[in-house]
Amino acid sequence: MAQLTVGTNSWVTVAEADAYMSLRVGAKAHWTDEVNKAACLVTAYKQIKRNPKFSLPETADDNVKDAQMEQALFLAVHASDIISRKGLQAQGVNQAGIVKETYDMAFAKEMPFAPEVLTLLEDYARAGDGIYIASLERDEEEDAGETIND
Repeated sequence: MAQLTVGTNSWVTVAEADAYMSLRVGAKAHWTDEVNKAACLVTAYKQIKRNPKFSLPETADDNVKDAQMEQALFLAVHASDIISRKGLQAQGVNQAGIVKETYDMAFAKEMPFAPEVLTLLEDYARAGDGIYIASLERDEEEDAGETIND
């Protein structure tokens, strides 16, 4: 049976997460004995560690640990909704439900993170490798007077 192992699949223990959650506003109602805390922590660790948007330090600092615990709480609250919605998106559904939820398919492959996680990890965000388009203007009169030498 797989276990939570600090340094292998987690940056924090369940006891550390319990202590953090005891001082976290709103956590008491969701971080309960019924929650599989180890599973939430390991899943949060994997989601953060595997995300190409972050370049994490070799040794986790307090921000990384807090981010893991925030994501674990986010999963404790929203995991079943995330799984349902991602399942629909994987099937190509872009609108569902009585209230007509609309899904942006550009985010179908994105794992949702708690907003606090993104704030905590902003110092570890990788620079974008995207293509940038710049608008350049050319002074035709200036160019007309230039001569090309071979």
